[in-house]
Amino acid sequence: MGDVVVAYQPLKFTSLTTLTGGPGVYGYEYYDPVEALFAYGNPYHPLYGFQYYLSQCRALGNITFGQLYGELDPGMLKYLGPLANVTLAQNCEAAVLSLEPLAPLVSAFYYTMIGAGILLAIAAVLALFTYLVRVPAYRR
Repeated sequence: MGDVVVAYQPLKFTSLTTLTGGPGVYGYEYYDPVEALFAYGNPYHPLYGFQYYLSQCRALGNITFGQLYGELDPGMLKYLGPLANVTLAQNCEAAVLSLEPLAPLVSAFYYTMIGAGILLAIAAVLALFTYLVRVPAYRR
């Protein structure tokens, strides 16, 4: 799952690393050797912050959803409503800016999930160990 998130949901990955990435997460790029090693296989690979994604949004230009759907699937134009006049860049920027304040909460839940998984794995190993190594019961 981690590889898929890094490849196809990079903004989500940035949100997941907010607690360990520090204030650099809100900049253009930051370095977290442990996260970069797991995500890219290279501890020196830069991780991209929210400002990077905002700059990528601005690169989308001024094409609107109406223009895009007009070229790709004109039958869907009637379902767009007010979204037809919104540019892709505006929608992208709104998505990044709406996730930015939630990133610490998303990161806290992520690391809680990881910690719970580790505790469950330890409990499973202990249960298996106690099942395999039985202490004989003495009767009088």
